[in-house]
Amino acid sequence: MRRHWQRAPLVVRNAVPEASGLFDIDAVLEMSTRDEVESRLVQLRGSRRWLADGPFDASEIPSLATPRWTALVQGVDLHLPAGRALLDRFRFVPDVRLDDLMISVAGDGGGVGPHADQYDVFLLQLEGIREWRIAPPGDWPLRAGEPLRIIDGFCPAESHHLEAGDMLYLPPGWAHDGIARGPCMTASIGFRSPARTELLDAFFEWLAEGNGRAEQPGQHPGERYTDVGSRPTSNPGRIPPGMMTALRQWIDGWRPERTATEQFIGSFLTEPKADVWFEPPRRPLTRARFIERARHNGLILDRRTRAAYTGERFFINGEAYRANHPGFVTWLRALVDRRHLPPEVVGRFIDSISDAGTEFDTIVYAAYRFGWIHPVPGGARRKTDPV
Repeated sequence: MRRHWQRAPLVVRNAVPEASGLFDIDAVLEMSTRDEVESRLVQLRGSRRWLADGPFDASEIPSLATPRWTALVQGVDLHLPAGRALLDRFRFVPDVRLDDLMISVAGDGGGVGPHADQYDVFLLQLEGIREWRIAPPGDWPLRAGEPLRIIDGFCPAESHHLEAGDMLYLPPGWAHDGIARGPCMTASIGFRSPARTELLDAFFEWLAEGNGRAEQPGQHPGERYTDVGSRPTSNPGRIPPGMMTALRQWIDGWRPERTATEQFIGSFLTEPKADVWFEPPRRPLTRARFIERARHNGLILDRRTRAAYTGERFFINGEAYRANHPGFVTWLRALVDRRHLPPEVVGRFIDSISDAGTEFDTIVYAAYRFGWIHPVPGGARRKTDPV
């Protein structure tokens, strides 16, 4: 983080020694046939690339013996426990910056072409060999007639061959071109980096829905413009200067409350993608049974859940909550930081927050009923360090 994060590329040899075998190529390709999984297929035909969006029929996916193609499967962490476990290795960066895990499978010579991303990325080789040609940020021209944002006239400054377990980190803006040297599989760990316009567009849409409309002292939300005492005009097309001044002052003088903007930011950063959905329990446990099960097996966040906190405010999948009980705040922070808590920790905290029943019900038990939090299944207790 001190030397390379958002500064300079880094090649880490044997970064994940057990990378080979973490994912089965056939299973990853099978994911591209599902409606609920975002996937793409890029094929090179001559000097041009052909792009198609999934889901695909199994017969549409080339064999590994076929050269010059790449299948990209997005959000693997949302669908496979192994994907979530791999993404968890990168939690030295705050969760609100983590995006998802994409896996690409390619035949010999396959790749999406030279391009530049505006976010950080870790490229972990899972199987086979991929050559990465990279170059510093620049004003790269784009090739016309391509379905992807391909750099025209790409001139690499470095070249690295990555084998299974090797990893390449690239800061935002670094151009890169990954070429499969034989059949291979690569994991791409991407990060969220909201653009200012993206944030403001979402914020103003949120305001338009009636949120964050607290007025400054002396302002009244129901106030209307008045021009009592004005004289007849001989220029009816002209905006009256007094009207322009009054309405401009309304806009210039309006400021959302800090609590409102913080609520929006936390919700914005934890909002799941549009194609993410949760499965509530078919037969929800009663509150008492839920606590009993959590005491016995522990609690775990659903692998699709995005959660964060600041102070006593908690944000889960775009929803904002506030906790006031000090012990409950500590308990929730531990759950969000670790994503899972062993039974002994769950029991100890529940005993210490027995007087925080309402907050527990409206946040934790409600999240369980939404499918955001689960008691760890019996026989699958997860190991963790003491909290």
